Amino acid sequence: MFWALFRSWAKIILHRCGKKCCIEPLGPHCDTRLSSQSNLTPALSFTSSHCTVNMLKDSPPNRAAIRSVIFALQSYAPFCVGYAVWSHLAQRYPLLGLGYECFLYNKLLWYFCAPEAAFYLFFVFYQHYIQREAIHPLMRTQDERLALFNKVRSEILDPGSFLSGWFRGADPKEIGREELKRFVDWAFWEGRAGQGEKNRDKREIEEYIRKIEIMMPEPFQEGKGKMQSLRLTLDPIIIEARSLFWYGLMGLVDTIALILLTAKGFEFYRRSVLGTLAVFPPRPAAFFTRHASCAPNYSYFHRKHTSKTRLPILYIHGIGIGILPSIRFLSDLDHALNDGRPEDDHVGIIAPEILQISSRLTTAIPTRKQFLSELTTILDHHFGPGRFVLAAHSYGTILATHMLNDTTLSRRISGCLLADPISMLLHMPDVAYNFTIRHPVRANEWMLWYFASKDPQIAHTIGRHFFWSENILWRDQIEHLVVNHGMRLTASLASEDLIVNAKAVKAYLTEKEIPNPVVVENGNGQMEMQLHDTPLRRYMPWKGKGVDVLWFEGYDHAEVFDAGEDRTMLVNVLVEYAEWIDDRWGNQVPALFSVATARYVGWMKAVLWCWADVDIGWNHYTDRMQRPRRRWTVPECLFSPYSWSLYSVFTHRSGIICLRSAALSHLKSRIEEWSAFTPMRPEAVWYRWYRARRLLGWYSLNVNGKEANKLSGTVSRKTTFERTVPT
Repeated sequence: MFWALFRSWAKIILHRCGKKCCIEPLGPHCDTRLSSQSNLTPALSFTSSHCTVNMLKDSPPNRAAIRSVIFALQSYAPFCVGYAVWSHLAQRYPLLGLGYECFLYNKLLWYFCAPEAAFYLFFVFYQHYIQREAIHPLMRTQDERLALFNKVRSEILDPGSFLSGWFRGADPKEIGREELKRFVDWAFWEGRAGQGEKNRDKREIEEYIRKIEIMMPEPFQEGKGKMQSLRLTLDPIIIEARSLFWYGLMGLVDTIALILLTAKGFEFYRRSVLGTLAVFPPRPAAFFTRHASCAPNYSYFHRKHTSKTRLPILYIHGIGIGILPSIRFLSDLDHALNDGRPEDDHVGIIAPEILQISSRLTTAIPTRKQFLSELTTILDHHFGPGRFVLAAHSYGTILATHMLNDTTLSRRISGCLLADPISMLLHMPDVAYNFTIRHPVRANEWMLWYFASKDPQIAHTIGRHFFWSENILWRDQIEHLVVNHGMRLTASLASEDLIVNAKAVKAYLTEKEIPNPVVVENGNGQMEMQLHDTPLRRYMPWKGKGVDVLWFEGYDHAEVFDAGEDRTMLVNVLVEYAEWIDDRWGNQVPALFSVATARYVGWMKAVLWCWADVDIGWNHYTDRMQRPRRRWTVPECLFSPYSWSLYSVFTHRSGIICLRSAALSHLKSRIEEWSAFTPMRPEAVWYRWYRARRLLGWYSLNVNGKEANKLSGTVSRKTTFERTVPT
């Protein structure tokens, strides 16, 4: 991902190597109610395969090569500053020219270096600007802090190793009580303890320290101690200045991505004019689109959704250079979903741009609340309020976690694919340490360090807007969504991930017990998490039920997207999720129709029609021998999950209405059963339901190939439903 710009250079040092990949399902705690579903389609029925991927091996030549590239980029801007200063002084003091007058008085070189020198000096100011205090989320209540503390404590089996990791590899005996208080203040107050009632916060911190000491074999030493804790959103931000040349490349990346995705059928929705101008480097290509985003802080690429039987897909990219590294994945996904399909059966795709993690300079990343609000606006605008499939990679899994933890949006997520997820086990120090303070040694670590960790905007996003308690995805939340909302989730993990401790995440998802992490610092300065000796099951088929894990042995972070065969595995997972419709969970496809005012009137008539029907009752469906003579109440008409489901009617712009039938197959069978014993004439029963459907313009009845109407006589009990799309 981070070396996409240097692909032509990297081909010299890359070689091809065979890798094995295996797939693991959720452990024995997965939802048994989903285990009876049918097996996966043959396209996804794989257990172990051999695939080839371009790997950047860690070797002295490769380290030298990447460090040479980084040194050149680091030296370019200072060289321009030195040249500009030397040239200016030589004009005033000719002796300082030292015989290089032709070089110093070159106007072309001066006009090239002077802007670079000024831009480099800008980063002196920017370095101080980004150190300003973070805008923290709302302060938790005492009960919320206690619940979070107990939750973290329940997810830790070795508190000594846990603290050692957060204190930069220190021996627990070297941790002082005062520094531990500062760490607890950051972890549960975001560094704001004492802003309310100071003595109360102080007593609460002391209580937490006492509970931590109970878990430790020895008490903490008094004072501050020798080691400093890692406090991500409070520690100083260290960046590496970028040059105009670098941002010129980013501008080229923007244009290439826009051209490629537009050629593949995507439409670009830019931010407002002021929002587009607030991005550096400038994005002139954005002004050539006629579409403006309905969310002020997000631009995005959109593929129109027309299918009535499949779910649309939302994809969120990760840290790097923007959407460009994901183009092949989006192209493969669009090809698998829509090639050979009619125009009215295309699956829509939305891919928002997260510019704050895309090596640009722009405004701060929106808060969690702003993100959820604006993303909901985008989804409702294009897909309606129905369900969809979510896919995310790397930092995009943080934004996906916001959605999964939101009570409203999480219900709309039918399936979820998290590739290289960094949002799991965030209470452990691995992600924070590996991304922010690890000293790079290996070639891929140098790439991550310069092109991601020390990028000015990315460093500011991580250092002032990354709140671990908001971004973490707990396992019990995943199980809640699987059991209660029928969501299916697949996590794609790379065994050699340099950011995520993939083995710990795999154990966290696939083993019923909590993994026992032991955080240590190896000889390369990298935090590692060793696990208990419980063997992990491998080479299990992808079942598509509950939670699955795709395990790619020997792969690094994001490398699964570079190999065509493995990328196809992820694409097939999303294709399967998009085609999976389950009425038990109300998982119906959002079907959007442009309707006139009369259609709304017809909807109201249909509601009143059922409400006035004295013979239609819920007990007719649950107990065939009971025939209560009562009217449906309005809530039953609107909200009963087994009614013909007008409870999910939503209006939208330009008179667009979304209708969802949560129990169509159930309704068909129940009407046929009920008509056998109802005291009403069968033709009256059928006609009343037919009339309600016709008023909605949603389903019609077909009798022997001829559509029933108001003037028809008796209607056969063998009447079948036929889907119609109103014009």
